[in-house]
Amino acid sequence: MAISKNMDSPYNKKTNYANQVKESVEQTTAYIAVPGPQGPQGLQGPKGESGLQGIQGPPGPKGEKGKDGKDGKDGISILSPSEQNLGWAYYENLNNAYQSTGIDAAEDEWVNLKIDLNHKKTNEYFLPKGHISLWNAQAKNLNFKNLNVGAIVKIVYNLEINTFVNNTEVWVRTLVSDESLSPTHFIGLLKYQYLYDLSCEQTVFVSSKILQGVGGSPQVRTDNPCEIRLKSLYVSVS
Repeated sequence: MAISKNMDSPYNKKTNYANQVKESVEQTTAYIAVPGPQGPQGLQGPKGESGLQGIQGPPGPKGEKGKDGKDGKDGISILSPSEQNLGWAYYENLNNAYQSTGIDAAEDEWVNLKIDLNHKKTNEYFLPKGHISLWNAQAKNLNFKNLNVGAIVKIVYNLEINTFVNNTEVWVRTLVSDESLSPTHFIGLLKYQYLYDLSCEQTVFVSSKILQGVGGSPQVRTDNPCEIRLKSLYVSVS
């Protein structure tokens, strides 16, 4: 049987179809993803930049009321055993005159130091409770009458000393009712003739009613003639 040249052979169609199916299967099989084993963990990357601050959130609910604290101690517990209130005062001498000292200046060589108060420069704003002056202007001595027995009094004497002889000894004390209770200090051996500015601190313990009533008198003693002036004094109480 003769076959037209314009028609395909049925044998050729079978062959072409089989090839197409084979190619289709090969193409489909080639692109199927098969998961492999998990690889090792990579290194940590660099830290990123801080982000912008977020918007403040709404306020939270009010917390519960806290427990009441314990009662504090009263102020009396900080006082000294004498229950003396703290305080201090400052007194300045208005008089610029000097006092003579030396072995012939007084019977026992101790000279009472005088002070005429300069009221403009007197500071009594911080006196202990009771507001009684710590300096008795009439008696010219320290006033302890308003203090409790057992109180401690500290005095700072500011002195001006003019020496006329080399190597002059200077002593200062606060005379109270009993000389054995009177604090006494050796200020020093002043080597040269000179006008010295010196300070001395002394402590008096108000140990009895007698001492409380008598108070204290500032005194100075020198072995050679001198001129001395009590410029000012501080008195503190505790």
